[in-house]
Amino acid sequence: MTSVPVVAYNDHAIYAIDLKQVADLLEIAPTRKPKLSATTLIERLSALVSRLAVIAPQIPERRLLVKFPGRDRSVLALLNHVLEVARSAVKLTADASFDESRANIVPSVLLNPQALSSQADDVAEHLTSIELDATQEIETYYGPQSILNVLDRVTSHVAQHMRQIYALLEEYDVELTPPLDAQVLAGLSLPQAILDD
Repeated sequence: MTSVPVVAYNDHAIYAIDLKQVADLLEIAPTRKPKLSATTLIERLSALVSRLAVIAPQIPERRLLVKFPGRDRSVLALLNHVLEVARSAVKLTADASFDESRANIVPSVLLNPQALSSQADDVAEHLTSIELDATQEIETYYGPQSILNVLDRVTSHVAQHMRQIYALLEEYDVELTPPLDAQVLAGLSLPQAILDD
């Protein structure tokens, strides 16, 4: 991992991805828990992936290769990444793990907007049919977590990238419809900043 902060205390060090683990290490009370239920998170994730299916074909070809500030990642690569991260939620119970490769995945062959749209529709539909035990613990690259916590992380991850896609394209006067409304984002664990400085 190259961009994940580490917290060290006494003789122990952990990745500072999970604030509960940081709080436990520092022996303080954790303050953050997912605000939304697993059912609501799945609904939001499905809505975000459905939105990806609608917007991908709207993006002008010349804007697909625009890179994000400070990143070596194009709009097309980020669209593909978003789809793969969302797809990982479908596999949560079957695999009983969530490794770093799922959080950072970008396919080696990028799908074009039409293929992305088709596959995003399939993933969104599949999401609505999965059944999860939100309390089940699975192994992650940042320690054991409940499926609810991982689902919150995955949904918020997808939502943040969707915010970035909308914001960057807006800078190029590309107006995507429908807009990314506050209702889809409400209650998710999102940073204030949309684009990296």
